[in-house]
Amino acid sequence: MKAKWFLYGVLVIGWVWISGVIFLPPLEKLKKYTLRYEKLEKEISALKEEFRRLKKERRKLEEDPFYIETLARKELKMCRPGETIYRVR
Repeated sequence: MKAKWFLYGVLVIGWVWISGVIFLPPLEKLKKYTLRYEKLEKEISALKEEFRRLKKERRKLEEDPFYIETLARKELKMCRPGETIYRVR
């Protein structure tokens, strides 16, 4: 009777061990790929936001002369003909 229970115990332990050997590596891969997927989702979201921002800026550059003037004054330090620039420190 004890030998029968011992055999059942060994079989159960063996089954658990074999299940672990078979199923744990794929679970680790799944976890790795899940983390990678989440990272890529965040990156895609950031890129979509940047795309929206650039699209909005492009529209301003194409349609808004005041925006172009402001950008030229700020970024390129330009002024209109006849205008005098005074720098205050």
